[in-house]
Amino acid sequence: MKLKIYIVLLLLISISGISQVKYRRKIEVGYLHFMYTTINYDMLPGVSYDPVKLNNQQNGIDINIVNGVSYRDKLFAGVGLGYLNFEGISGVGLFVDIQYTPFKWKISPLVNSKFGYSHIRNQYPNGSGSAIIELDAGLRFKAAEGLGIYIQSGICHSQDSFFIPVRLGVMF
Repeated sequence: MKLKIYIVLLLLISISGISQVKYRRKIEVGYLHFMYTTINYDMLPGVSYDPVKLNNQQNGIDINIVNGVSYRDKLFAGVGLGYLNFEGISGVGLFVDIQYTPFKWKISPLVNSKFGYSHIRNQYPNGSGSAIIELDAGLRFKAAEGLGIYIQSGICHSQDSFFIPVRLGVMF
């Protein structure tokens, strides 16, 4: 009898936990302000090879689509695909996106991180790829039930360069 009660309680707990998980999508547009390159190359005299991936210190824009799940409308985890453009040098990014919103207020703070890979078509024959590491903080405005608009900024490292991203997005 006790075993049946424990099984019923365990099922109730697991059912209530599952019902708090919801499928969500995010669409975001960002501006990436170039700060500096992280690797300095000393060029040998007479060498025409340019090792810098973004050789003109380009600012960039990106458009991202993220699909994932949210738990209790506070923690979101998803996989995203993005288009990158650094003043004429275009590419794609594939990343994992994790966002935490601690409160369910109409206007609430949030923290966000992205980890992944980007590939741009620059001066190299096959382009160049690198890791994406981004940490952001911002505000979420709860427009309606299941609909949030957010703005965030932070620091991003990609293509051997640091950027300050400013993003505007919608989660639904």
